[in-house]
Amino acid sequence: MDLNTKHYSSIDEFYQAVTDFCLERAQQAVASYGQFALVLAGGSTPMPLYRKLTEESRFPWNKTHLFWGDERCVPHDSELNNYHNTINALGGAGFIPNENIHRIKSELTPADAVADYRREIASFRKKRGDGLCFDLILLGMGNDGHTASLFPGSPALAEQDALVVAVPAPSTSAPCIPRITMTYPAFEAAATIAVMITGKQKQSLLKQIDQEPKTAGKYPISKIKAQKELIWFVA
Repeated sequence: MDLNTKHYSSIDEFYQAVTDFCLERAQQAVASYGQFALVLAGGSTPMPLYRKLTEESRFPWNKTHLFWGDERCVPHDSELNNYHNTINALGGAGFIPNENIHRIKSELTPADAVADYRREIASFRKKRGDGLCFDLILLGMGNDGHTASLFPGSPALAEQDALVVAVPAPSTSAPCIPRITMTYPAFEAAATIAVMITGKQKQSLLKQIDQEPKTAGKYPISKIKAQKELIWFVA
């Protein structure tokens, strides 16, 4: 697939590189549009990144809008909630204006949460005015090749229009909880996507996706696209 990958020999170098990349994209977006729209990934891999970003004095937090690529259908203060965990990693995010934090309201029913987030994104996109939704989407990858909450075999993989959908509890990844997720069309409405890959098992899967295109399609992450740049950070 000829992936644009950047490999790092140490985890410290990996997180520093992703931090620098996020800072660069944030500064570029603010210079061009006056704001930076960032979609955060859940899971354990990006948490050290979020903590490092809070230490970066040049990051334009007051002009940054935060979105989430997916959410578990649990209370927003649950330890399984992506919003809860990322805000904690960001030290409470008191330096970000409240109106710039666009969370998935997981306390609602899945149908209502989806409808609410679709409206939230549509309103932001209209105000932005350039056709894009997001400047940068951060993604991870599961051992089953899922990203966000797009799991192998999910009906959400066939979605061609809606940017956000509800998905049932996955059978290939824990925890077994229904989710709300962005879709391929949402990813394609981003200028840049950065995928964070750590560990030998995921490195092996990424190598398979890159070198065996005939079988790569069974892994949801193999089908993501961005408007301008898709880059894979690997350690």
